[in-house]
Amino acid sequence: MKEKSKFFLSLLLTIIIVFIASSFVLYLVDKNIPEYLEENSSKKVNFIEIDKRNSQSITGSISSSLSNKIWLIVEKNDLSKNIYESMYFTDDFIGTAVVVTNDGWFVSKKINHSKNIALVNNENKIIDIETVINDDVLGLSYIKIKQNGLNPIGIIDSSSLGAGQNVYIIKPNLYDYQNEIIPASITNINSRFIKEKKDLIQNSEDIVIYGVLSLNEDPGLPVVNDNAEMLGFTYSYDDNTYLLPSNYIRYSLTRLFNNDKNIDYPSLNIEYIDLNKMVFSIDMPNNGIYVYKSSNNLIKEGDIIQKLNEDELNKFRSLNTVLLDYKPGDEVTLTILRDNKQQELKIKLSAFK
Repeated sequence: MKEKSKFFLSLLLTIIIVFIASSFVLYLVDKNIPEYLEENSSKKVNFIEIDKRNSQSITGSISSSLSNKIWLIVEKNDLSKNIYESMYFTDDFIGTAVVVTNDGWFVSKKINHSKNIALVNNENKIIDIETVINDDVLGLSYIKIKQNGLNPIGIIDSSSLGAGQNVYIIKPNLYDYQNEIIPASITNINSRFIKEKKDLIQNSEDIVIYGVLSLNEDPGLPVVNDNAEMLGFTYSYDDNTYLLPSNYIRYSLTRLFNNDKNIDYPSLNIEYIDLNKMVFSIDMPNNGIYVYKSSNNLIKEGDIIQKLNEDELNKFRSLNTVLLDYKPGDEVTLTILRDNKQQELKIKLSAFK
């Protein structure tokens, strides 16, 4: 009997000890696990959330900044239709127009037919168009409406762009009249469509475009930076999206406003090879351009043009980019190498459209 009592007493003591030990372990776990989780898990979760919020704040800020600067171009419906048929659908919209002056000028992709079209502002109001002037070289249209006090977009000098820079393609969502912000980046500067050896020969009338990393987007969409300032327009070619730089838009607007609505571009009337980007098996200078063909009486085939006025022609400043600082009829001084001797030529720039 005494042995039974001792057994039950020992069992009771064991249970009590196990209970106390378990309670102590649970106390430690309850005290330390939240601290451990906070140190090792919540920081990672918070970092992801903060990064997400930052991304949303950039696109949200861009969308807000552009709300009254990007309008839609619409094919006008017949006003005699009923309410249902008078509503606009995706197929009725033919592009986007960006406000570039406060007195009613817009730029958009080229509009092939200007009859029966209008603009739609951010308040969904239809505004009649007064004038459409096409730039066939750039594939753009300049649209004028009778309205003052608009909020024009800021236009950035595209020569400040660099490879790897983040950009945003602005694509209208035609169902709710909002802008879709598509992140992208500049992949290269002074890109050209090089598929064959002959493509290395450039023309002084070529348009310089920049590479943009993105899916194949529609042409004529505005491209902006983090501050919602315009860098240019999308330009589609061979299932890739490129950037038509804003310097061309700035130039064509200047010609439009100062030349009685006649948009033309300067040219040297030459074909050339950019020495800054080529590898040769013979000894050639590594800067300037080599004149491959010339229809200019003063410039000869084989000339190497090193400077236009004070601008050196190098990998940062191509001939076609430098020409945008001038207009047809301007006289410029070319510094050239001819027969290994340096000399200067005074040339009057011609025009092309």
